[in-house]
Amino acid sequence: QKWGRLFEAELQGGGRPTGWRFGDFFTIKRGLATGNNDYFILPPTRAKELGIPAKFLRPILPPPRNLAGDVIPARDDGTPDLPTAGVLIDCDLPPEGLRARHRRFWAYIAIR
Repeated sequence: QKWGRLFEAELQGGGRPTGWRFGDFFTIKRGLATGNNDYFILPPTRAKELGIPAKFLRPILPPPRNLAGDVIPARDDGTPDLPTAGVLIDCDLPPEGLRARHRRFWAYIAIR
């Protein structure tokens, strides 16, 4: 329902979409439960400042209430081109691997 308002014009009598679905373009999950969004979800510029490699970041969309229009523009790399879009830290390296290979990222992780 949160996203439905963006597609009202695309619905026909039975309330069924007539065209593309979000799932055709994105992996859809109902919110994120990180336990500490201010820590794990960052603006892309802040993640870069912290030295977090792009391979450990997943682009995420802002809540639908923060979207100004019906179109989500994309950058050349496919990430959302929105001022309120963020990135989620998603790293599968064990602590010793992270510390050895990505010292600046490790410094961010270690201070928490």
